[in-house]
Amino acid sequence: MSNSRKSFSIAEKIEIIQDYDKTQLKQKDFAASKNITPSTLRSILKRRNEFTSATEGKDRKKIRTAKHDQLETVLKVWFTQARSSNIPVSGPILRGKAQEIAQFLGISDFNASTGWLDRFKNRHSIIYRKNCRVPKAAAAGPLGSVSDWKEQLSSVTEDESLATYKTERCRGGELSKDRLTVLVCTNSTGSDKRKPLVIGKYAKPRCFDNVKTLPCIYASQSRAWMTSVQFSTWLHDWDKELEARKKPNILLFVDNCAAHLKVDHLNHIKIIYFPPKTNSELQPLDRGVKTVFRQGYRRRAVQLYLQEMAASKKPKVTVLDAIHFVHASWRDIKPATIENCFKKAGFFGGSQSGSQATQVVTYILMFKPAVGT
Repeated sequence: MSNSRKSFSIAEKIEIIQDYDKTQLKQKDFAASKNITPSTLRSILKRRNEFTSATEGKDRKKIRTAKHDQLETVLKVWFTQARSSNIPVSGPILRGKAQEIAQFLGISDFNASTGWLDRFKNRHSIIYRKNCRVPKAAAAGPLGSVSDWKEQLSSVTEDESLATYKTERCRGGELSKDRLTVLVCTNSTGSDKRKPLVIGKYAKPRCFDNVKTLPCIYASQSRAWMTSVQFSTWLHDWDKELEARKKPNILLFVDNCAAHLKVDHLNHIKIIYFPPKTNSELQPLDRGVKTVFRQGYRRRAVQLYLQEMAASKKPKVTVLDAIHFVHASWRDIKPATIENCFKKAGFFGGSQSGSQATQVVTYILMFKPAVGT
């Protein structure tokens, strides 16, 4: 018999304990029959209660204990209930719920970081799975046009991975085709952030009933895409505003989006296009502002999602909710963040004045049911 110690998984240790309980052999003889050392057997038997009470992660070799065991116990119960009701739960939602539980339990030193989430998933055998179903159009075969392909591709690539137990059968509904296109624009110092332009599919969504004012500019398009006509209209409205208020002329940096075509008859706005196929290093808003904006949107969407679940309602983010999230997320971006991103992209280095340089960019936001990707 080899005297080298062998490393067993928790499941294997439980099997050894069960086999030992069924035999009449002495520990030395039983250890020899399992080709393990007597000291290894004694160590396993000494911790029999710990191993046999383990309910998750039995494929692991060690039992990992959590710093905040009570918090994770409550979160696991909540997660199990959510999955039993076939409610989709993503990583950000788990982190948001964990933070909410920590506040309720009065835990001040807890941080629902991505590292903690990874450890929580490993401790409780939780994994990510993509939504099981594919969009009907994709399943039907080749799409009829380039625009159809672009729309379907966005629906697939923006879908969020959902958390499930390893032993759980993958379930999921149809992928959402609801989206918003958001245009944001700011000068390089962050002192003049334009009101976001939000484009939805419907001119008058039901959630707009009895709503007199919106915090963002809202427009509609059959596919919720930005078009050259909408971009031109937005620019001409801004040009008229500059003339009426007698504000300085604007030097506007624009990416090469298909909708950002040349716009004529602008008196106070000069457009400069970034080089074709340019990378994010040259575009200021892609140097950090985009990430902060999306994080703010997602955080608010997750908070609403958790509130709906707590009230036993089907989680839903309406167009009106999304518009308010966009407004608040854009409002909360600090001027210093914007200025630093412009500096990283090489602005402020030449004769160009900082306050005159402005960038416009268009984002796509999928806003339900996978909250704020």
